Amino acid sequence: MAYSRWLCSDWYIFWHSSDAKKKEDEILAVWYAGIEDFPSYKYAEIREMLKKDDFSKIKGYTSKDHAFLREIFEAWISDVDKWYQESGDECTSIT
Repeated sequence: MAYSRWLCSDWYIFWHSSDAKKKEDEILAVWYAGIEDFPSYKYAEIREMLKKDDFSKIKGYTSKDHAFLREIFEAWISDVDKWYQESGDECTSIT
């Protein structure tokens, strides 16, 4: 699922497909236009950034992106939590 696309943003952020069996292993891709690297972050990393309210480790991040990224990260964490709650905290695949 995409949370932000290039069309209306400099960010392309999506729930990356993986072989995760636990929510802690789920991955969120957080790509910024113009950056050649395509970073992704695990559930625990996103939760920690939210807890610290610090997104500075994300390539392309500036303070003007803070509220935008926070909203997306919170939505993704909620979606992952909901998915695993409905799946019994362990899942075979999301794809």
